[in-house]
Amino acid sequence: MTPDQRVLAIWGGGAGVCVVLGCVLLWSRGATLSEMTPRAVTLHGSYEKLYHPDRPQEGIPAAEAVQELTRAKERQDGELRTVEGVLVPELPKPYLAVGVNTGSAIIHSDHAAMRSRAQSLQIGLPTSLPLDRGLSESEAAQAIELSQLYLYRAVVDLCFEAGVVKISAIAPESVVPGKIECDPSGTYMILNCDFEIETGYEAGQKLLQNLLEAHKSGVGIRALTIVQGRENQQKFKLTASLITANRVGAKPAAPTERPRATVPASSAPASAPSTSPALPPAAAPADVAPKAIPPRGRLGGG
Repeated sequence: MTPDQRVLAIWGGGAGVCVVLGCVLLWSRGATLSEMTPRAVTLHGSYEKLYHPDRPQEGIPAAEAVQELTRAKERQDGELRTVEGVLVPELPKPYLAVGVNTGSAIIHSDHAAMRSRAQSLQIGLPTSLPLDRGLSESEAAQAIELSQLYLYRAVVDLCFEAGVVKISAIAPESVVPGKIECDPSGTYMILNCDFEIETGYEAGQKLLQNLLEAHKSGVGIRALTIVQGRENQQKFKLTASLITANRVGAKPAAPTERPRATVPASSAPASAPSTSPALPPAAAPADVAPKAIPPRGRLGGG
């Protein structure tokens, strides 16, 4: 065999081997293809059942799903605004004022009205009211102080309406603008104010009812102690709370645990203090200790 013939034989043999291998490969993969084709047809049918627009009961097109989710979100946002409007009513515009002069004028007006009404009703007030000293310099502190003014003015007005004997103490909680108790989202801040009130039994019951109905003005009760005194007199120690918009950029923090009063072991049942944010019913007999009902407040955490 000549060299040329030998080269042709080598190339011809290689081509023959390639043809044989291709035939073997096609034969082996033919079975797999015959198995996969029916499965693909079955899957196509199942997808049609799930997503085909002609059968919405078995699925929903993506575009319609997005529209439905958008509508659901809008409904949820609307419900949230409704709830916020009830639980966190907007403060009246005068208490949203900015500036020392404007804020000081509001304080002077409110304090003058409180003192005038107290004198007319012959109800005792503390000689010095919390903001007689004036407003702070920073706008954040001013926003807090005007919110506190709204809170204690609202509670004092409820006391006037109930006809209590004396409001002996008004003490807003001391807070720093960056360290205020907030809800977890930081949307709202919570302000507290302590009161000491002396009253007769009937006026005390009316005050409790007034406080229960004060939620529409944004006022809640966080803690309450009632001590029965002599000759049908009672002494209230209560903490009122206000939830309002966080306009000072306070960051959420863990709520401060407020101390709770304890019932003295030596007290008789008729004179034992009530030490719960739950309020007694309005028509308890004078010689029976008030009975607590489930708490209905929404602004105070207790």
